[in-house]
Amino acid sequence: MATITGSTASAYWTHKLEVIENSVDATNNTSSVTVDVYIGRGATAGASYMHGANISVTIGMTGCTSQTFTYKNSNRVDVAQGAWLKLGSVTFASVPHDSNGAKTVTVTSSFTNTISPASGSASGTMALTRSSFAVSYNANGGSGAPAAISRYEDSPAATIPTTQPTRTNYTFLGWSTSSTAT
Repeated sequence: MATITGSTASAYWTHKLEVIENSVDATNNTSSVTVDVYIGRGATAGASYMHGANISVTIGMTGCTSQTFTYKNSNRVDVAQGAWLKLGSVTFASVPHDSNGAKTVTVTSSFTNTISPASGSASGTMALTRSSFAVSYNANGGSGAPAAISRYEDSPAATIPTTQPTRTNYTFLGWSTSSTAT
């Protein structure tokens, strides 16, 4: 999870985003990402509540269409100094990765509202992940094993190299998942 803290036009209020990568779709090389949006009370003394706030929030993410929602509040909401009020969440279902499976996205947020401050914003980056593992080859005392390769989880099966290791007085019969195979 990445936490991105923004600024506002007031010393009283601040803005925060919590960005969470929910899942990875290895077949389509995308991630599902949720952004939780908060407004918080700064350390400066002043009003500690919002009453009648209608806060319009726009969230942007690299490679995706921006999303907007409105937090509507007709009741008094007390926000303690140093505390946060969650305004809402948006989920981007298919954030594209780069061809190598990695992706660093920029997340932006802006808001306008009917209380002071009139606007605020936050922007930051988060590295999306795609789990990978190495496939290595062991010539078991011989030489000429193929170089290790990296694979991503749920990606198509690796092609077994045609390179065959050699070892004096042995005949190579094929690869196994066990170094004691005969």
